[in-house]
Amino acid sequence: MSKLSTVLIVGYVFFCMLLIYMMSYFEKEYYIDGIDIKNICDVYNTLVVDDTRDFDAPVSLLFLFPLFYHAAKKRFKSFFFNAISVVLLVYWAWRFFIRLIVCI
Repeated sequence: MSKLSTVLIVGYVFFCMLLIYMMSYFEKEYYIDGIDIKNICDVYNTLVVDDTRDFDAPVSLLFLFPLFYHAAKKRFKSFFFNAISVVLLVYWAWRFFIRLIVCI
């Protein structure tokens, strides 16, 4: 793998992480102050939250498919692509689903 392709892949991973973070961010999440509203569970349970996960989660998952495709093209033999794909998939699941399931 050349240096240019490595830099492009790392840049794409950071782009995907930023996109996942921005699309899973609640509008009222900035109210967390540690006193009255301590965490994301308080925001989700107390405030009326405009929950757009039903649209944002599949859209952000579409941006991960090029990495999955490239890993499958290499027949999942590259540890680098396998690790990046799994880490991004876990981060996606955490930001959209798991952190709110823990609240219930």
